[in-house]
Amino acid sequence: MYVFLKVLFILDIDGHNFSCCINTDGVKLFKASKLSVWPLFLSINELDFKVRRDHTILVGLWFGSEKATLDTFLKPLVPQMNSLSLTPLEWQYQNHTYQSNIVFPMLAADSVARCALQGVKQYNGESSCTYCVATGKQFGVNNL
Repeated sequence: MYVFLKVLFILDIDGHNFSCCINTDGVKLFKASKLSVWPLFLSINELDFKVRRDHTILVGLWFGSEKATLDTFLKPLVPQMNSLSLTPLEWQYQNHTYQSNIVFPMLAADSVARCALQGVKQYNGESSCTYCVATGKQFGVNNL
């Protein structure tokens, strides 16, 4: 599983630097369909709420009959995110040139998608805790 760049310092996002939120979740095309899509959205946190919602960017789209294989789905994105965090992006606005680092401190996903993104068993499975290595115990309805 790909691991996002771990930032070991307090994020310095003043000046012309930006932070972004990534969001993904699987959606069935319609009730009886086996096909689903996993859109991958990016939004810039420093924008006002309405502007951010109006300018959310679709950066990836998985389409298939099975859940997204997130190693494959994120493979092109993660190196770009790491590069943008370390190497400033140069851009121009009104005849001025700026340099900005872009960091990705958060990824928003529901509990099912989050497990897939982290490469762990689903939240209700044995050994599914992301904070410890304790093996859980499963009980069937008849064992209660």
